[in-house]
Amino acid sequence: MEILAVSQTMTCNRFEEIKRFLHFSNNNEQVLFGQDGHDKLFKIRPFLDKVRERLLRIPKEEHLAIDEQIVPTKTRSSMKQYNSKKPHKWGFKVFVLSGVSGFSYYFDFFCGTTKLEDHKPDLGASSNVVVKLTNTIPRNKKYKLFFDNWFTSIPLLVFLTKEGILPLGTVRMNRLPNCQLPKENEMKKRGRGSVVEKVAKVDGISVSVVAWYDNKLVTTVLTYVGHLPLSEVTRFDRRSKSNIVIPRPKCIEVYNSYMGGVDLLDWHMRVFFHFIDIICVNSWICGEEKQAQNFICPTLNSSWVLQKFLPNPFHKENVDVPATLYNQSLN
Repeated sequence: MEILAVSQTMTCNRFEEIKRFLHFSNNNEQVLFGQDGHDKLFKIRPFLDKVRERLLRIPKEEHLAIDEQIVPTKTRSSMKQYNSKKPHKWGFKVFVLSGVSGFSYYFDFFCGTTKLEDHKPDLGASSNVVVKLTNTIPRNKKYKLFFDNWFTSIPLLVFLTKEGILPLGTVRMNRLPNCQLPKENEMKKRGRGSVVEKVAKVDGISVSVVAWYDNKLVTTVLTYVGHLPLSEVTRFDRRSKSNIVIPRPKCIEVYNSYMGGVDLLDWHMRVFFHFIDIICVNSWICGEEKQAQNFICPTLNSSWVLQKFLPNPFHKENVDVPATLYNQSLN
């Protein structure tokens, strides 16, 4: 399939040549593996730092969420992660702080461990990711933060609340010590829409745990909203083969509303293009908010980028056959 905006703007030779010589760091300055100061992201570090610097200039939304993104790849790299539950099972893991609009305000590229500042508490591998990303959130401004059960822990919620950030997250039962909640089978017997809430003081902070049974048990932990007031939600009942209305806790409603608002030597190119996509999405959101005139929604492909940014993109070149990198003829 030919995209005219691409084929009439740049030959395959030219694209491969640019890609071949596109570098972000001086390879001669790279510290070797095993030596002090070695950086796994050395090849892409200046670019990532520049993107972070720009993102920090944007005022944040009231409701924020932290989640992970996967940069799909099967290239050989010690940073590559495997998760059988993801659509892209192999790739680089990036933790992102985003708003309900989808705007990405900050990110942390996962290299195996999360390094914290000296004065920050060590709350465990997953919770430390949240601690690091929330360094960019202004304190005591009533920002609401949402995350899933991979990140959530009681010490994390206590820390965030003391910092003036209001957290809400789903939680795993093994991270709720000494919390006596009904088992899933018992909640199932009570019926869909059953709700149980437990409240306790932890280090001076009031922490609420809400268990709600829908088609399975969902448990949330929070410090600023409880299960009241209840709302109603429609579900399909398999037994009666009809829609039924069940109660839904306030914390579940809030969570669902704001959560989810990301080869051998060329792995840095995949990361580069991934963050180019993020920049395009952020630019579109900013433009939409300002109701810019004639602003075209980016489709995040080469065609849109070429049409938007390259001079005279439809300048036609005579290209009869696909060109190769070294201009070898096809026999």
